[in-house]
Amino acid sequence: MVLWAMAVLAPVSLTVTNGLLLGLLLAGMALFAPPANTAVSTYQLLTTPDRLRGRLSGIIGLVSGVSAALGPLADGLTMERAGPRWTIVAAAAGTAVIAVVATLSPTLRGFTPPQG
Repeated sequence: MVLWAMAVLAPVSLTVTNGLLLGLLLAGMALFAPPANTAVSTYQLLTTPDRLRGRLSGIIGLVSGVSAALGPLADGLTMERAGPRWTIVAAAAGTAVIAVVATLSPTLRGFTPPQG
């Protein structure tokens, strides 16, 4: 749901000229991510054996850290070369591709919360 919301709302932001409405739109996109992150992290920790939780946490931290460093760099370079409008369109398109893959994933479609 988070990916679909961002893929749809990001291009809409290109058409909004009112600052308050743009802020509300961006707030709407930002509100989805923290609960989704919490749900995914909780699920990962609940389904991972105790002996592997440290490794899982380390990998999650590594991927998050690399993403946090490379994401702004990639966005900045894209903005510099293609401009802000195309950067937003490209980011929305990439997010939509990931949303389609996640939606069609048999693993995610068969998701059931852990019991207990």
